[in-house]
Amino acid sequence: GGGGSADEDDAHAEDEDDDNEDAERMDRFALEHAVEYNRARVLMLCRLLRSKAQAYESRAQLEANKYEALKKKYSTQNEETRRLMHDNTLLEKEYENVCAEKRELTQHIRSAQRQAEDARQQVARLQKQLLRASHNG
Repeated sequence: GGGGSADEDDAHAEDEDDDNEDAERMDRFALEHAVEYNRARVLMLCRLLRSKAQAYESRAQLEANKYEALKKKYSTQNEETRRLMHDNTLLEKEYENVCAEKRELTQHIRSAQRQAEDARQQVARLQKQLLRASHNG
């Protein structure tokens, strides 16, 4: 060991105590600094998360609105298609009726033409008979 006096040992111990206090002060300062730095980082990350969440939320809302608009458009077009198909069915029936009526009228016309032709022939025969009767009489 050292041949130093008790006073020197006390002075030496005080220096060590001062060194320990300085080290503790430095550790405490570093710790407070780290805590403050981490608190600031957490705050920044929270803000970033909030802004990302809001952006996502608004994009999700936009997509939902787009989806609703498309659904509405599809529904409207579907309704229009159904209405047009119904109208088309009615028109097809109407067309069939018109065609049937035309066939019927055509048959009546032909029948009437035959009757008229028969009547003309009969008139011609009767005229000949009259002519003969008037010549013979």
